Amino acid sequence: MTDNNNYDKSAVLLDRKGAVAHLKLNRPATMNSVNGDLCLGLVRAIDALEEDHDIRAVVLSGEGQNFCAGGDLQTIDEICTSEADSIYTRLRRDFNAVERLYNFSKPTIAAIHGKVMGGGCGFSAACDFVYGDETTIFGFPFLDLGILPDMGVLFVVTQRIGLPAARRALLLGEPLKADEAEKLGLVDKVVSAGKHLESAFDLAEKLAGKFPPAVQFTKKHLNRVSALSFSDSLEREIQQQALLWCTPQVKAQMKEVIRKFSQK
Repeated sequence: MTDNNNYDKSAVLLDRKGAVAHLKLNRPATMNSVNGDLCLGLVRAIDALEEDHDIRAVVLSGEGQNFCAGGDLQTIDEICTSEADSIYTRLRRDFNAVERLYNFSKPTIAAIHGKVMGGGCGFSAACDFVYGDETTIFGFPFLDLGILPDMGVLFVVTQRIGLPAARRALLLGEPLKADEAEKLGLVDKVVSAGKHLESAFDLAEKLAGKFPPAVQFTKKHLNRVSALSFSDSLEREIQQQALLWCTPQVKAQMKEVIRKFSQK
């Protein structure tokens, strides 16, 4: 079993290119299936990027022919021989990865291709944007295995596509091809085969060019807005806006806007 000091550190790779970081699920021989090494690797990488102020956006992708094919077979076998308390402890630890990804303060773009199954759907939908190529196919086999959708899927997929569509996707468990997923909102944009990374990085560069405090507040607020009343949402906007207007960056930007419009 994976622990904090003994895990395969190559299960998740992290590259930095300017203000954009690239997180890569790196278990291609198992179609990037989800195990403790991959989950802990994601947590460690996300924690490092949270503290890296030079990074303003993150692209998440999968190495090999698939983004992520869901649960690792060895892990599933080990869970089948465990008791409930042990299973809970393991899932709580591993599912921390998707929770950290969803709550990560900087914009995230999932660049997906091939199979996006089970927990892979959780990782994808937990990102702010999802760009897939034509080979992408989603699968929700949970109920056919006698278990419920997990790895955050019940929450993040429903948040992305709405309750009626989530009922159809998660209760029926039928595969969704890229074009169908795009219509539902599970994918923001479908591109030609092999172009998903290029398109995701183009978007990441655009996001990285925006003022980080404003981006981060907006992302955090959007993640929580459904749980707020209108008055509470408005109050949070006012409090944060008052702080942003006092920053040198915003003052300079607004003066430039005024200058341009006054010349027309």
